[in-house]
Amino acid sequence: MRWQKANKLWGRDQGQQEDVDAYVTALQKIAKSAGVHDDMLRYAIMRGMRKELRNVIQSGVTTLSGLIDAARIAEIAAGDGSPSTTPDGPLLGQLLDEMSASRRAAEPNAAEIQRLTARLASTTVSTVDRPSLVSRSSSPRRVTFGGDNPDARRPTPPPTQFYAGQSAAPVWA
Repeated sequence: MRWQKANKLWGRDQGQQEDVDAYVTALQKIAKSAGVHDDMLRYAIMRGMRKELRNVIQSGVTTLSGLIDAARIAEIAAGDGSPSTTPDGPLLGQLLDEMSASRRAAEPNAAEIQRLTARLASTTVSTVDRPSLVSRSSSPRRVTFGGDNPDARRPTPPPTQFYAGQSAAPVWA
């Protein structure tokens, strides 16, 4: 069943009177039900688009949204847009200029991303070998605090206790 939906996606062509938005929406619905990703959807849209629009769009669009924008502009430039949605000459020129500027600005970014991806792919990670812990001897170790002199800290004697009738001598328990 999934292959039937994919076949429908790749077999769907844009009608002569069908506008870009209606065509793209129909293909997006089919792609969603078939589980197709944006890249394949973009290729399917380009394959089925009317020839006069497809020729205009083959300018290196790399994203689905970029393809849709370019297709809309190509449709308007081809004279297929309705009078209410067709921009006048200066506006169309401005749109085309902005789209070209965006593409020119994106090209160095794409090249930089490819360069960084290649650099990351060539980076190797190696493990650091730690020396094994020195085995402890069976003799106990003496730990001291407060310097090297072990007599510097002597244990405190217990407090002096006085009982009735006893002297002030300390009682060691």
